[in-house]
Amino acid sequence: MSKEIGFFDTLFSAFNAKPKGWQVSPNWLFVAASLGVGFIDPLLAVGGAAIELSYLYAMSVSPAFQRAMQRDAREQSSQRMNENFRLEKIMAALGEDARERFETLRERCLFVLKFYEPSAPLHDRGDHSSTDAAAIELFSLHERSLNEFIWIFLQLLITGDALSNLAREMKLTPEYRQHIEREIAVITARLSQENLSPELRRSLLGGQTILEQRLRVLSEAEMKLQFIDAELVRIEQQVELLREQALVSRDASVMSESIDTVTASLGETGAWIREQQKIFNNNLGVLSSLSHDAPSILKSKAFE
Repeated sequence: MSKEIGFFDTLFSAFNAKPKGWQVSPNWLFVAASLGVGFIDPLLAVGGAAIELSYLYAMSVSPAFQRAMQRDAREQSSQRMNENFRLEKIMAALGEDARERFETLRERCLFVLKFYEPSAPLHDRGDHSSTDAAAIELFSLHERSLNEFIWIFLQLLITGDALSNLAREMKLTPEYRQHIEREIAVITARLSQENLSPELRRSLLGGQTILEQRLRVLSEAEMKLQFIDAELVRIEQQVELLREQALVSRDASVMSESIDTVTASLGETGAWIREQQKIFNNNLGVLSSLSHDAPSILKSKAFE
């Protein structure tokens, strides 16, 4: 259920409302223009402020605008509920070890974010800069990046669990590899005999080809699991580096550089995950239902 919208919430939304296709609210442009002409004639600035306040009041008490705000609030509330349900479903599909690994990384990401939060006391942040729009925008950028990190991490965990389960169902185990290798060795030994008939040799060669293909499938599964583990460790190490930088250097610009570096490479990892979704289709359980857009994992109430 969405919370009740107050008068000041309505006023704020009215001021920031943007026509379709606009990147910025025209109210910001009007205020900037009023301030500009105010240097020429202060009365013009006062008149502009009066016009702006009248407009905002008219919008805030407009039944149509209030209905639109209520509709948007309901849609956002519904979206958050669906997102929380989806995350709960994903977490339920994880094994216990994978779930603990994810929760540990999420807590570290929250620690890093809290440390650089603009509203935090200056002596905690260590940069002695005032809280301004630029700092808030930078914080939002970091939050989105860390959220993307942990979303990729979660998808890798799901993919790894699903592939491991699929491998067990297909009996793709080390013992399975040894069994195939022994069968190939037996066929190779038989093919070395000179007194084989053409038909038998052709049959043995066909069987050998099939066994070699099965061996390649096993090798591919093993390499995918190794890649997943390497990517998981890389993301964990990157977040740990951010945590250490927050404690030692206390420089938000250093954090930005580190985040930019890993963000550039995570795009390839995300593409690889989407490729697995296409290859395995519905055989990877909950993975096949994942969207490409990262949900708000760091803010989600699904983990409270």
